[in-house]
Amino acid sequence: MSKIAGDLLWNRKHITLIPGTTQIDTAIVQVEQAFEPGQPVPPTRLNVIPMSPIGPWASAVSHGNPYKNPTTGTMMVAFTNSDPSPVTINVLFHSFSTLAGPGQADAYAPPVD
Repeated sequence: MSKIAGDLLWNRKHITLIPGTTQIDTAIVQVEQAFEPGQPVPPTRLNVIPMSPIGPWASAVSHGNPYKNPTTGTMMVAFTNSDPSPVTINVLFHSFSTLAGPGQADAYAPPVD
């Protein structure tokens, strides 16, 4: 059985960001990480992909480098919202060090009654 069996390899999220910086847990675990020893914060092989609608991405949202949460083992990303009010974005987190596997996706928007 693969070392990654049961772990998410991608996750699409619908996130509302308050003004300032918000830490987002992607729920993705990267089991195999071949990094140079001695790096204080090892780089990750996680893509952060903006998805439609991209208006907030173009005007107010930026993100930092993904990093591993040492407590949970999941990959985290810090998002910054420079708008004075909350904004909602869609984002795809993808662990591209693998070919295919289980994933999880939030809906793009809440269901319409």
